[in-house]
Amino acid sequence: MLNKHLIHLLIGANVLLFLARFALPDLDALAAQWPVRHPDYRHWQWFTAPFMHKDLLHLLFNMYGLAVFGAPLLQYWGARRFALLYFGGALAGALCYTAWQAYQIEAAADALAAAVSVSPAQFWEALTAGQTGAPAEFWRLLNTYALGASGAVFAVLAAFSLCFGETRLSLLFLPVSFPAKYFVAGLVAYEAFAQVSGFSLFGANIAHLAHIGGALCGWALAWYWLRRPRRRVLRVVK
Repeated sequence: MLNKHLIHLLIGANVLLFLARFALPDLDALAAQWPVRHPDYRHWQWFTAPFMHKDLLHLLFNMYGLAVFGAPLLQYWGARRFALLYFGGALAGALCYTAWQAYQIEAAADALAAAVSVSPAQFWEALTAGQTGAPAEFWRLLNTYALGASGAVFAVLAAFSLCFGETRLSLLFLPVSFPAKYFVAGLVAYEAFAQVSGFSLFGANIAHLAHIGGALCGWALAWYWLRRPRRRVLRVVK
């Protein structure tokens, strides 16, 4: 039964938490992925943030990708491997994004501490106590949180491109199609370009590193599983 309905359950959980944000205004503070230095950071956010979305379009795109590309993988691998792919991609994406964000925050804090001739530890103590100021850019970094299933969906896309590489895919409203193995590779290359250059075709506030981390996890798991197919146990009936 789980093999048949796992994708429905995942979509249902994403829709439920999306709707819950309207009823619970403080849900983002509890369930979104906050920087580890932020007062609202909690360990459970690694597991709740991938089920939250900022707006309806964000939700629809991710759930469309999950339904279309996840269904053949679920049938091909079964619920256990698909669940590992989905949650592994979500965690890998969150880890990549959060690690880079933490590096940026720590680097900015070290520079600000050096500018006022205090240690980084003293700077954080003063900042927490409200005894020192910081520029708006620093507060923007510290108060930026992540949410969404994009890391998990990119893991599904990447795995699909290895398992069904010759399937032709195209962008919406464009008549040109490409084999999945090239289409997804190009999509991830664009995410890397957007991360490095700061130029994004789809607007700002996109966690490109989360997409890249999810895709790398999806490729790694698919590559490993394709080399080690599931063992089928034959039961002998006497």
